[in-house]
Amino acid sequence: GYSKLTGVDIDLPALKEIPPEIPAACADGQYLPFKNGSFAACLCHFFLLWVKDPLKALLEMKRVARPGGWLLALAEPDYGARLDEPAELKPLGELQTQALQRQGADPFIGARLPDLFRQAGLTAIESGTLERKDDIQPNAEDIEQEWLVLAADLRGMLSPAELERWRSVEQATWASGRRVLHVPLHYAFGQIPL
Repeated sequence: GYSKLTGVDIDLPALKEIPPEIPAACADGQYLPFKNGSFAACLCHFFLLWVKDPLKALLEMKRVARPGGWLLALAEPDYGARLDEPAELKPLGELQTQALQRQGADPFIGARLPDLFRQAGLTAIESGTLERKDDIQPNAEDIEQEWLVLAADLRGMLSPAELERWRSVEQATWASGRRVLHVPLHYAFGQIPL
C-alpha cells in the first residue's frame, strides 16, 4: 500500500536491481542519509545478520521512520535450527554456519528479533517464522543457486575436492527425493511509539 519507496544498499551494484523510477541511496544502514521521521515504514530483508550491531541498525531505522510508523524485518535466518536430511548432510550445514560466522555474520539472529525489537523501544511487536512448505520441492535452478551460495561460503574452508564430494552427495539426495534443507526464517514488525 505504500506508494513512495526508497531503496538503500551499501553495495552500489546491488542498487542497479532497483527499478529506475524508485529513488535509491548507496549508504550504510547504520548511518542512513535521511532526516528524522522521513518514512512511514522501514524494512529490511536478510540484513541484520550482516551488521555488527543489529540494535544500532534498528535504532537508525527507527530514527528515520515517523512516530506511529513501523519497522519490519522480513527474513532473518536461524541456522541454529537448521534442518538437514539425510543425517549425512548435517555436517555440511554446520560448516556453512561456521563459514558465516567467519565472514562476520550472526547466523542465529532470527531467533533474537523479538528481543531486539523490544530493546529498540518498539511496541505492538509481532514476530514468528515464515511457513515451511514440505510439499514443495525446489526446482533445479533453485537447487543450483543454493549450492553456489553454499560453495562460496565454504571456499577457503574446504578444498575443491571436498566441495565436489559434498556437491555429489547433495545432488544424489536431491535426485532421490531424500534431501530436506530448511533454515527457519524469522520476521518481526513493531510500531514506533507516538
